[in-house]
Amino acid sequence: MCHEARIEYLREFYFYPEQYRDEGKRVRFVLATARVDTIRGLQEMKKLVREMPALSLDSRLRIAREYIFLGYPSYARDVLRLNDSTRMYGYTYLHEDNPIVASEYFSQLGDTVLVNDIDRYICLPRKSMRTATILSLVCPGAGEMYAGNAQLGIKDFLLNAGSIFLMYNALRQKKYVDAVLVFNFLFHRFYVGSLYNAQKTVLDSYEDQHDALMEYMHSTHFPDMELK
Repeated sequence: MCHEARIEYLREFYFYPEQYRDEGKRVRFVLATARVDTIRGLQEMKKLVREMPALSLDSRLRIAREYIFLGYPSYARDVLRLNDSTRMYGYTYLHEDNPIVASEYFSQLGDTVLVNDIDRYICLPRKSMRTATILSLVCPGAGEMYAGNAQLGIKDFLLNAGSIFLMYNALRQKKYVDAVLVFNFLFHRFYVGSLYNAQKTVLDSYEDQHDALMEYMHSTHFPDMELK
């Protein structure tokens, strides 16, 4: 559908060049292009904003929403203007998981209900990346358990314990080459893997909290921003 629409606009712009300066048609053209080809769509949107600095608020909101849909909320803020006092401007900060700035922006708009919801999110307890890393350094698997993934923590603990046992057994039998091989190919890999898993588990917990926030925001405050 978007591909056919884009072709139709290109055909019209070719035969009627003056239509290329029509704001509504240009906006619809760049939106259709973005859905077909992200890179080209981004180029067309930047070109449109540059060539038509006097775009209406409605057009800028449509372009900004497309930027957010494509995963470029900072570009959306470039299109919007702070003095427009649009809720979408503050939404871009929520989308980037920058709730403190979002809370400050919506405070200026006087949206106390939304600010209270954001502040509750800011006050949620969060796992510490540093703590998870230190725990895994001391005892592989402990960091993952601390971060909330007990199953992964137990698995990493057993893998590291097993490799330590194999390395100890090789040393006890004076099989030093075997001990070095176990250290390099098993213990080192599992130990570093435990550190990585601990940090990733913490990051995943951050993402889960942010996803829950955005789901709540879409259902409560921004139903028109649900990005399909």
